[in-house]
Amino acid sequence: MTLSRRHLFTGAAAALAAPAIISANTAAAQPQQAPILGGDIRRDFVGNIEVIALWDGFAPLPNGIITGFDAGEGAAAAAGAYKHFDAETSKISINGYIIKTADRIIAVDTGAPPAMAPTVGRWQQSLALAGLTPDMIDSVFLTHMHGDHVAGLTDITTGAARLPGARLIAAQAEWDFTFSDEVYNALPAAFQPNIDLARGLIQPYRDVFEGIPMQGQTDIAPGVTAIPLPGHTPGHMGLLISDGDEHLLIWGDAVHLPAFQFAHPDWGVIFDADHGAAAQTRKNLLDMAATDRLRVGGMHLDFPSLGYVERSGDSYRYIPAPASYHG
Repeated sequence: MTLSRRHLFTGAAAALAAPAIISANTAAAQPQQAPILGGDIRRDFVGNIEVIALWDGFAPLPNGIITGFDAGEGAAAAAGAYKHFDAETSKISINGYIIKTADRIIAVDTGAPPAMAPTVGRWQQSLALAGLTPDMIDSVFLTHMHGDHVAGLTDITTGAARLPGARLIAAQAEWDFTFSDEVYNALPAAFQPNIDLARGLIQPYRDVFEGIPMQGQTDIAPGVTAIPLPGHTPGHMGLLISDGDEHLLIWGDAVHLPAFQFAHPDWGVIFDADHGAAAQTRKNLLDMAATDRLRVGGMHLDFPSLGYVERSGDSYRYIPAPASYHG
């Protein structure tokens, strides 16, 4: 790789930052218009709890953001995963989920801003395909507060909340990290617009924000438990959904690049706040999922973003989950 880490950080941050940024106090001018996109969904069940995967689209990222990346090893890993390999760029899926219990409708992350790529921004269309309207969502759980997870919260033009009846749930540590001026000022200037965007999209929910601790597990609904998964960000969390002897772990951004990180769990991304902790969390999750035959979901797994992990030599492979027929 000939590009420096600084240039890679700058390029990747520019890809994530919108041309029109909502500040904490005011809405920005008109953003660039995204094309009209169709959504997609996948319904599944954990016992009697319905889980709906919502596709927001996909986006290209330069392979230079991958820490430890080696083109030869990457090509071999992609071949083993039956995925196309490009030495320069990888395309990642961007997903969200809806959890429907007997009396709750919880959104888990809300997609990316259209400026990230012309192929994202489908979260609202996917929500409609699932037969849901924004006012039906009573809670939003954010695995973390990066810009590609929060775009569905707020109208980027007006600054108005798009989910008017929802409370916002996330780790208190994540809120503190996102809104810390000390952290913000220490970031490269090129990455700060991404934080500006995230802050603006989250800001309308300040009065309905419920911060939960990273020190242990927190039940947020019957059968739905928030689990600390530190490393990618200080407040990165996942959700364990359980009903009877059925379980699903939504692990947030523990895996960004399915073509590579199952074969090479040590490979991270430059957006990881703590590379060592992120890698250890990923290894722990892969080991647990493979050992316990645990169904998993993730915000960057290939859509429909529900599957299983199996051991493959000294590493792992991802196996998409078969369709669930329920009725």
